[in-house]
Amino acid sequence: MHRKGSSRSPVQAATISRREVEMMVGDSADHLQLEIQKRDEKVESLEERQKGCERKISKISRDEDITSKHLTRVETSLSEKIEDIDKTARNSQVTARAASATANKSYDEALLATTSLAEVRGKLQQLEKEITFLKLNPHKRPIAVSIPLSFVERTERRSDYTRGRRPKLSTGTPNSTPRDEFTRESAEGLQDPAETLLGNNNDRANLKEEGHDADEIFTEYRDQSTSEPDVLEELLNSPCGSEVCSESAGCAISSESGLRSLFDEISQADALSFPNKGHEGGQMSTEVFRNPPSVKHASIRPSKLDEASIDDICTLDGNAPANSSIIGYCGILDRTSVHARLFANHRNVAVRLQAEIIARKVEEERAILRNLLLKEWRRQRTASQEVNFLDTSKYFNRSLRLLPASILAVYILVGTLHLLSDLSLADCSFLLRSLRLVLGIVLATSTSIYATSLTESIFVDTRSVLKILQVQPQHQAYLVCPRCSKLHQFFPDDPESDPPMICNKKELGVRCGATLLKSRKSSNDPGRRIPEPIREYRHQPFNDYLARLFSRPELQDHLDQDPRKGGKGTGTGDHWDIWDAPCLKEFKGPDGKTFVGTKDETRLVFSINMDGFNPYGNREAGKKVTLTAIYLVCLNLPPSIRHKMENIYLAGIIPGPQAPSDYEINYFLSPLVDDMVELWNKGVYLSQTAKHRSGRRVRVAIGPLVCDLPASRQMSGFAHYRASRFCSECDLTIDKIDDLTPRWAPRTWKSHLAAAIRWKEAKTAEEREAIVKVDGVRWSELLRLPYWDPTKFTIIDSMHAFYLRIFQHHCRSIWGMNVNLEDGDGPTFDRAGKPPPEEQMALGYQVLRHGHQSKLLDLPRNVLRELCRQASIPFRRNKAVLIQQLVEYRIQQRWFNEDGVHLGDPESAEAVDHPFVQQRMYSSEVLPDDKAVEHYWLTASKTKLRSLNKPDLLIMVQCKVLPRPCLTEEKAAALTVPELRRILEARRHEVGITDAEGRLLAAPSKKTRVLGKKTLAEIRKDMARLQLPSWVARAPSHPGEKKWGKFTADQWRTYCMQILPVTLIRLWGKKPADSTEYRRLDNFMHLVSAVKLATMHKVSEDQIVEYEFHIRHTSRFILGVIYAYLAPFTPGDAFLLKDSIMFCSNSPQMKDLNLKALYHRDELPKKLHEMIQLYNNNYESDVRGTRLSDVFAEDNKFGVVESDVPWVASDFTPLKDEDFDLLQRWMTVHQPTDTSYSRLVALRPDIYRYGQRFTDRNRSVEDSHVIFHDGVEEAWQVGSILGIFSRASEGGPTEQTWAIIQTYEELSPKDTLKDHYRLYPVLGTCLFKNTWGRSPVLVDVRNIRCHVASCVLEVEGIDGYCRLILPLNKVGVLSSSLIFH
Repeated sequence: MHRKGSSRSPVQAATISRREVEMMVGDSADHLQLEIQKRDEKVESLEERQKGCERKISKISRDEDITSKHLTRVETSLSEKIEDIDKTARNSQVTARAASATANKSYDEALLATTSLAEVRGKLQQLEKEITFLKLNPHKRPIAVSIPLSFVERTERRSDYTRGRRPKLSTGTPNSTPRDEFTRESAEGLQDPAETLLGNNNDRANLKEEGHDADEIFTEYRDQSTSEPDVLEELLNSPCGSEVCSESAGCAISSESGLRSLFDEISQADALSFPNKGHEGGQMSTEVFRNPPSVKHASIRPSKLDEASIDDICTLDGNAPANSSIIGYCGILDRTSVHARLFANHRNVAVRLQAEIIARKVEEERAILRNLLLKEWRRQRTASQEVNFLDTSKYFNRSLRLLPASILAVYILVGTLHLLSDLSLADCSFLLRSLRLVLGIVLATSTSIYATSLTESIFVDTRSVLKILQVQPQHQAYLVCPRCSKLHQFFPDDPESDPPMICNKKELGVRCGATLLKSRKSSNDPGRRIPEPIREYRHQPFNDYLARLFSRPELQDHLDQDPRKGGKGTGTGDHWDIWDAPCLKEFKGPDGKTFVGTKDETRLVFSINMDGFNPYGNREAGKKVTLTAIYLVCLNLPPSIRHKMENIYLAGIIPGPQAPSDYEINYFLSPLVDDMVELWNKGVYLSQTAKHRSGRRVRVAIGPLVCDLPASRQMSGFAHYRASRFCSECDLTIDKIDDLTPRWAPRTWKSHLAAAIRWKEAKTAEEREAIVKVDGVRWSELLRLPYWDPTKFTIIDSMHAFYLRIFQHHCRSIWGMNVNLEDGDGPTFDRAGKPPPEEQMALGYQVLRHGHQSKLLDLPRNVLRELCRQASIPFRRNKAVLIQQLVEYRIQQRWFNEDGVHLGDPESAEAVDHPFVQQRMYSSEVLPDDKAVEHYWLTASKTKLRSLNKPDLLIMVQCKVLPRPCLTEEKAAALTVPELRRILEARRHEVGITDAEGRLLAAPSKKTRVLGKKTLAEIRKDMARLQLPSWVARAPSHPGEKKWGKFTADQWRTYCMQILPVTLIRLWGKKPADSTEYRRLDNFMHLVSAVKLATMHKVSEDQIVEYEFHIRHTSRFILGVIYAYLAPFTPGDAFLLKDSIMFCSNSPQMKDLNLKALYHRDELPKKLHEMIQLYNNNYESDVRGTRLSDVFAEDNKFGVVESDVPWVASDFTPLKDEDFDLLQRWMTVHQPTDTSYSRLVALRPDIYRYGQRFTDRNRSVEDSHVIFHDGVEEAWQVGSILGIFSRASEGGPTEQTWAIIQTYEELSPKDTLKDHYRLYPVLGTCLFKNTWGRSPVLVDVRNIRCHVASCVLEVEGIDGYCRLILPLNKVGVLSSSLIFH
């Protein structure tokens, strides 16, 4: 081999004989054997040192990871400390590299020393070609050995470290072409290093003279130098410098190996950092520049800039997590470039060639990277010029993602306790200090140099923690006038701002001038007074909410899809969701096309809601303070998630103590409407979303207004529901509220808007009041939206309409409910509502048709009211008005002229004046029947008795005094009023009702209730024995007692739809059909049937018709109460908005909503995913049995919810013989061609269907009672689940699930006639025998319809005990007429 100082020429060296070579090799082998023995111990020592270095490197890397994440939140005041830590990290890295280099060098030497003689002889076969190559380059030596770097492990450490170091982007070669064109054009202009070294014509000629093929040698070397590595081992840096290389034969191996590893590293890093490289349309992820491009950069022309200027504008932000991969890649290029320059002048040709190739590769990648970053910079600059551009990068580069998991967990814990558990700032600060102390103790034994700085870096100020978590949304602060509620914007965070002191409102010529600020003593300086708002309102800008919403990956597919498609009601005619309503399906956008479903932009529709709540709790007694929340719900989201707190937009909470008046609400709506007008006309361009990295334009519209009746009138601009023009649907006036004939003229948007504008432009308060009285309209800020039609979009939600209003009003106001009062007629809503007898109505109609006007005065008021009702004349008037209306009606009908002269047959008029007719015409309102006479006789006081007129006194005398020998009916009729009173008083004293002075001896209870003491006792008895599934909300345990507080909406639903039907049908269902109790029951059950139909998950046209029938039947007896609340629930679009739900009973603050969104797998590192479950267990509300449980159920809640976990062998159990026989019979009937089933099945403790848990009776009797059908018969059956099992294969999912159900014995046809529960088929309630029926049946769980409420009753006339069944279905009506027989 050629050595330095040898006298032989290269040609002589090439002609050495093979024998000489063998002799030299033999001597070398003997020498190597001795050297091996000497170096064995040295190799072992070096290996131990290498392992120690690797452990130290690993520990340093972990420390660097913690430090790099910690450095990102250090402020400017700690910059010096950052530099010190960076220097320490760099020194540690240099030390590690040097140690690794020494270890690798020793390893290479040991590898070379331990090479066997056979391996040396194998290399001799390549010696001839190497000698030929050395003829041209006698001082170079090509070696093709590589020990490449494990890129993934090293890049992870390096990328994590560089996140906090703010490195600058390295510059590249000039005249770089864009990345898309580089591979085709630019690569052609770059000369390969191998081409440079071997491409010289003289060199090729010399090789040819020696008898060698230069092209073959060139190709072989080219393939060898670019071959893929076979082994992946750790190599941090090249092991040595150029001086050592000239002295060591093995150094060339290490040098080229390191360089090739770096070359391979660049390729792998390029693939990870730019996954779309080489693909058409591929783009980088959205990078964050240190100086983000904006409109002010519009004049910059990148093509005119030099490289330094391009690098300056394209410098990335080192604190942005999105930049970590690119910054890490830049670090790889920088380090590779340094090593390539180090070996550029290496003596070995292979090393020098490899260094040249890598240097060119680095320059290529730098040029590509620069062009990609410039392309992204240009894109961001173009996007910033979009109309209404909004930079959303802060929601994708949250600093909390750089925090160590331990510190992040501490911050989230403290933030949760402060926002959701109301832990004070001082207590949270104490908790932070304590946790910091605990971490310090735990890390005290750590050898990491960063352990101390890690604990010291934990913030102890809760406000700083909330800032890091980014849960505090942006807001606009307003001072609220305590007198008129006008808003005045101010800036509480700006100490130099000057907030207004006095309200400047001037309207209708009157200036408010109320004081807006008050002062309080300073805690630090008692002599100082600090001004603060009397009332303050904070509005969350809608764009900020949109940016947060679109930054959440789990919502993107829902936001971009067309909400009209894919629903359960598509093509079926049934309505499952609000998007099945034509008013939303056909809603037009500003371009005249359908608003939703566009591809070039995202369009969202929101429902707007307002509700008040008492912050001190839901009590009937106590503080009466009202806070009012305004919030919006995104209807584009599926029903299962649209009402979750973290997805709701809370515009603001209006301060108390009282809710704003009708017009004052406009001040609080104005900021929201300002946002919505801009979002409708222009939309907002979000610079980045979770799905669209290049940005997306979003438009928003407000759809239905969903709230209770007073709030809906207030926000939409309609008059109060007790005003003359009370209805938001039609032009009906309050005096005709009892007119249920559907002949009303509907309101129009055009007339409503015109009247509202007139109201707004009115100059005086009197003029405005006149417009409200005539048109029933006032101005609303929502009318500024050019698309918002209040006549279509004003909706009463089901919670307020049905549960909190109708049910509550019926039980408390109409019937009365008090455990301390006796049962009775209760507080009658309409005492004259009972129709008069037919005989009196016939005489009344005779008087109206033929009698003189004076004869109308003799008619009772209830007859006059009924005459007006039948003539479609307002009848809720006093007697004089009723008579005047009937007189005008007679003239319109041409029965009388304007002078009161009868125009018909004179004989008919004379017949009315007959004395017999006059006597029969009288009907007492006070004493209409014998029951009223008896009650009055026993309970009337002396004063009340004296208030009776003569006809009533005569009735009392006739019933309670006559007959007497000395007093006949003729003589009694001739007595005066005082004489009749004395006779009655004497008789009452005689029978012991009063004393000698006329006072009642036993004062009776003055008040009674329909749901009084006895009835409530029966209700509580049924509540105790009624078995309800676990998901049903329990009714209050003490109904009728005020001290237990108000009912919630869910409690009213359970009480009126499940408890009362069971008890009242049992008590009143057996009464005569004409009795008061039976009529009450029939009326109430019509109401319950209507509510059940209106609150089903699925609504059809047939259900709407049936709903109308029941609600009209109810309204016929409770006129004027229900109609005002049910006006929107007529066939049409508004009926489909039934399941919009209110949430303000526990209205959260804006930051609470953002915190809830933080508990998601996409937001937290994997180590903290367990916190999500802990949060859900502790803070998520128990919505079982509520209206929310209907909404929050899974999207496939109308199917069987199966687990995704595969089955294992231990899950399978053989079926019992009787159960396997059931399975065989079922398969024979339903799946006769399927023979793949077996006895081995997976037993199930429970299943979930409709968002509810179904289990066997051994685990829960209540959750085992079900309604089902066997898949053959249409009729449904009732039974109890005995067991559940699934058919599956090991390692696979569930294939099919069955339930073994034992049915109850049905009543005989004779006993069925005594089942009064079957009279109300909408509820599906009926009786069964409380014994098992036929043998158990096997049912596919998909045929289980619902749970049932049940209890055991003893029914008169039926032998044995019965089991009452009340289906709890929510999807379709289960009529009791379809019971299996």
